[in-house]
Amino acid sequence: MAILQAKKLKAALEKAKRVGLIEQPVTIAGCSLVLQSLRPEDYEAIGNETRELEDVEYLHGFQMGHLSRAIVEIDGVDLRGVDYIEVEEEEGQVVKLEKHAWLRDTYLQTWGREAITVGWRKFAELLIKAEEKAKEGIHFDVAEETDEEKLRRLLGEIQETGASLSNELVVKILSESGLAPKVSQAEVDEAAVKLAAIELVAQPVEPPTQTSGQAVDDLMRNRTPMNQGAVDLPTPPSGGSPVQVSASQKVPVPAAIREAAIPVQNLSRAAQIAALEGEPPPVPMVPQRPAVEAVELKTPVAPGQVPVDRPPMAGVNPRYRPPQRA
Repeated sequence: MAILQAKKLKAALEKAKRVGLIEQPVTIAGCSLVLQSLRPEDYEAIGNETRELEDVEYLHGFQMGHLSRAIVEIDGVDLRGVDYIEVEEEEGQVVKLEKHAWLRDTYLQTWGREAITVGWRKFAELLIKAEEKAKEGIHFDVAEETDEEKLRRLLGEIQETGASLSNELVVKILSESGLAPKVSQAEVDEAAVKLAAIELVAQPVEPPTQTSGQAVDDLMRNRTPMNQGAVDLPTPPSGGSPVQVSASQKVPVPAAIREAAIPVQNLSRAAQIAALEGEPPPVPMVPQRPAVEAVELKTPVAPGQVPVDRPPMAGVNPRYRPPQRA
């Protein structure tokens, strides 16, 4: 069993410490700070602290937890390698507080919301730089992210970022980049209706052309009489195609309609035969009485006299013979 002393490895493995941890100075409202990327146990501690928080309290606790652990220097005071801060209370007791708790309660709690937001954004930039530095000089045989996945991720970030901007600004930025914003189907339909209306108004009206006499004669000579042309019957309910029949061709009437309309047993012999053949029953001819003209009787007038209406004649009829009494 081989044994190796740690003190011999200390110098050789000195570079293995603090791998991936980088620092970045920042000044917020005149306060000089130095931020450092975090270790895995720091993220676990932040998750445990904010587990019971919700909504705005969770957001504040999440950002404050990262900033309080990322600060390693404040106004020239070096806090690297410090885990606890001793605090003397009024009763003379000395209490040890964790460095991040002391920074949070003593300094960060007195900051404005805007200053905390700026510090959080700067810490987020620091994490991106730490990841890029960790990947320097490394080639991955298997790509971590395909072009399609990268495009989808970037589009998602663009959509999330554009939600806080106005539509006019988003359209302007996309137009400058050569990207057209998405148009809804309702906007497309509305534009098509407006375009059709414009084309209809702008369409020139063609004046009616005069037809020569010879053309009219040819049209009349080649026309098909209306009583001889083919007609289109309505499409049957079953969905079949229309049937074309000649106007002179007889169309049979269904028996159900014919029997419901005219009782066959009440018709004459000729009407029954016509009903069976699908023809309409003959209409009985009613003899018409000759028209009698009214005759106006006029009294003859002698030449040179003016006709005068006379009163009705009165008196006893000379031919009247009274009945004889026994």
